[in-house]
Amino acid sequence: CLPNGQAAGMGEGWSDFFAYWLQMKPTDTPATQVEIGKYVAGKGLRNYPYSTDMNVNPLTVAKLNEPQWAEFHKIGEVWAVILYEVYWNFVTKLGFQADKYSADATKGKTLALKLIVDALKLQVCRPNFINARDAIIQAEQQLTNGQHRCELWRAFAKRGLGEDAQIGDTIVAGTKLPQGCTPS
Repeated sequence: CLPNGQAAGMGEGWSDFFAYWLQMKPTDTPATQVEIGKYVAGKGLRNYPYSTDMNVNPLTVAKLNEPQWAEFHKIGEVWAVILYEVYWNFVTKLGFQADKYSADATKGKTLALKLIVDALKLQVCRPNFINARDAIIQAEQQLTNGQHRCELWRAFAKRGLGEDAQIGDTIVAGTKLPQGCTPS
């Protein structure tokens, strides 16, 4: 279900998410910069390190309008930084679970992983960014009855996947939050 386009790119992004999720330590903070594959090439394999700082990693979905960003590894970078924002919003709110085998979804690290895996089971075949975003929101609603929906929406909106985002021939970045969610 991830043969090409945004779907194939998101496959790359999920791979990066799982890789950095496994690397995170209790001493890491939202300012932590993560480079994927540094051990292979001596530097990160992506154009930007994963970071919540827009000055370090400026990627938003609008970048996908640039022809050179249509390649699936680059699409994956955009998706993975969005998931990095989700991860840090949850860890900031709920704390870090050092035991990577824990199923305690009251901790941010575990909840982020659970929602992203659960969303994979809910989304359509050949998803685009909005389909995948909506599946994560649906997974959170099913698991926590929307207790953390605003953390999700803030992460998505920060990287241009807010309520008003549109995916078509041209991607329209959106930063709108749903009613009841305030900017952080």
